[in-house]
Amino acid sequence: MSKANPLRAWDKFLFRLLNKLKRKNKRILFLYDLPIEQGLRERGSQFYDANSYELERRIVCCFDILCVFNRNVRAVMRDRYRVAEEKFVEFECPDYGVRPTRERRRSVHKRRWNVFYIGYGDKRYAGEWMSRLRKVDYVRYEFLGLNWDWLWQLNRDDLTWHFLGTQQEVCDYMHANADFGLIAYAGGMSDYYKYACPSKFGAYVTAGVPILVKSDCPYVASLVRKYGIGLPFHSFDQIPGLAKALSESQYEKMRNACLRLSDKLFNGYYFKRALAESLQVLGAPRTRLTRRLPNPPTH
Repeated sequence: MSKANPLRAWDKFLFRLLNKLKRKNKRILFLYDLPIEQGLRERGSQFYDANSYELERRIVCCFDILCVFNRNVRAVMRDRYRVAEEKFVEFECPDYGVRPTRERRRSVHKRRWNVFYIGYGDKRYAGEWMSRLRKVDYVRYEFLGLNWDWLWQLNRDDLTWHFLGTQQEVCDYMHANADFGLIAYAGGMSDYYKYACPSKFGAYVTAGVPILVKSDCPYVASLVRKYGIGLPFHSFDQIPGLAKALSESQYEKMRNACLRLSDKLFNGYYFKRALAESLQVLGAPRTRLTRRLPNPPTH
């Protein structure tokens, strides 16, 4: 990164701090983002130079275990910094510390479908695909978050937006009103999601809302398929047809799968499982704490 990037100061501070701390204990790093990959897709390569990669390498090498989402992140860190395979643990998806709602929902079949999208309304990321949402009388789109007021320029009565305060309020509101949660990104940012899993994934699941995910967000789409919690799509034109073709039993099956997964996210299942595997790799002795952790996956 160049001097223009304010994150460089934080990275340098983190490295100095890690160097000052005595290495009496093993260190485990959970990687939720790849800042360089994300920045390359947002702003291009002009902000990244040899010093950027060297500083990231030094930070990574301060840790004994790297917990990453998936094999794509593993491959980047292994090939770029020659990190040994035995230092990686995959933890699949981020936990979400919001209490799931358990009130019963009314039937959804053969009525209007409400598709929600949560996040900051940056027109660079959303404007490119927003205009491709097909307008039909049985689908409405609602956007939760800040900076969505530019949507009025589209002059569509099927698009609404507003802001809710806390994550719990968003969860409860979606549980009561949303039929689907949408995950899509503009341009090169979608490609970044072969590495990452956005927080809105956990928000939708915790609300018990099945996910519609653009197939060019490949890792999120793979999770949706694995857990049966929604439907990937290739084109925005497909959304109304996908919703209309669902039977009530098919939809309820996806919603129930979300609610089952939400219990794991709320209870920190994936973090604890990765921690248990990390301790196992490090040869840590069994303690009262580690005996209560989920069993590591078998590979």
